[in-house]
Amino acid sequence: MFIPVFDWDAGSDEVKFRGKGSSALFISKVLEKRGMSRKDETLLYEELALRAKILDKMVEKKIFNFYDVYDSISRCREIGLDAFMKELNML
Repeated sequence: MFIPVFDWDAGSDEVKFRGKGSSALFISKVLEKRGMSRKDETLLYEELALRAKILDKMVEKKIFNFYDVYDSISRCREIGLDAFMKELNML
């Protein structure tokens, strides 16, 4: 059994996140793996939203090549999500 967290809207050709609060198991497992407590759930969703914005920005900047995507993800891990988003906005 699974609960879909993302849904594709064919009319607008967009993927929508509809999982916020829909899966206690998902949240507890991710929080546990990240060393976070249940009170940090909001921070987790904020991070997921920022990661989605980064992916959207990479698509907007046409970063599609495997090596470019790999380099971007490596850079993001190196400097952090916020700093990487700032770099993307400057490109």
